[in-house]
Amino acid sequence: MKFLGRTNSRILAMMILYNYDINKDIDIDQQIDYIVENNNLELNENNELDYDNEFLNKLINGVINKIDYLDYIISLVIEGYTIETLSAIDRAILRCATYEIIYIKTPKEVVINEFVNVAKAYSEIEGFKASKFDNAVLDKIASSNFKEE
Repeated sequence: MKFLGRTNSRILAMMILYNYDINKDIDIDQQIDYIVENNNLELNENNELDYDNEFLNKLINGVINKIDYLDYIISLVIEGYTIETLSAIDRAILRCATYEIIYIKTPKEVVINEFVNVAKAYSEIEGFKASKFDNAVLDKIASSNFKEE
């Protein structure tokens, strides 16, 4: 899959928030630089990663600042799981998408489609269709019309 612009920002945010979930003491700016330089992401014609830095920072900082509320929302709609039992990748995906739906006001269909594609690319292992699970969770969140905290 070829990802560009805001999609790459979403992927980078997911990767950085995955790292943040494992180690809260990470330096976010260093992580952005490291991931941009060391991941096999699609490059544009100038051999640069095409992403929206302002949007990336808004997602990362927004999720970190609202993580407890986002986890609360996610925990209300997941069935048979707790936020802690989800993989760190899926927690990062669901947190980013939930933040974008509630706070950035990107059309819900766009957010769900984008993050389901991210899940397909980064979270599906050994036959487990994480994208279907994430899609169902995000559909419930989007249709519940949660408000900003």
